[in-house]
Amino acid sequence: MALLVTILTCLLLGLCLTLPGVAFPKDAEPNMSFDSKVVPHLPVFVGSGPGGTTGELTDVQQVTTIGKKVVISARNSIYVFDPQSFTTKNRRISFEQILRWYPQNDTNCYQRTTLLRNCQNYIRVVTPITPNAVLVCGTNSARPTCREYEID
Repeated sequence: MALLVTILTCLLLGLCLTLPGVAFPKDAEPNMSFDSKVVPHLPVFVGSGPGGTTGELTDVQQVTTIGKKVVISARNSIYVFDPQSFTTKNRRISFEQILRWYPQNDTNCYQRTTLLRNCQNYIRVVTPITPNAVLVCGTNSARPTCREYEID
């Protein structure tokens, strides 16, 4: 059995080495670019809610769409907004809904590291699994965890 695994591994490695440049594309061109004079006038998502009062850094991990909504996963939070009706207050894009998911049992994390940044829940995956449910996965203080949520 071990010999078979070794042979298959060597064949797979040999195949990968014979396929040049399939892993990453060449330097891809951006879909859109802006002149530096335009950028200060664009609306920006900073994690502020409907009141527009919060301006904390969000550590955005992923931006995706689910149905007609835009979903931004970040540190300890998932932000949802409708791009057709988002409001900008002081050039800030505000969300409609928020899901907060803080790391669980993080006292063990604080004992292992001195960096508070390592003891957060960075939401890395938000993906539909059925028409009425999404799978959400986060780092959960270096103990990855996934949850399933129902959506409207």
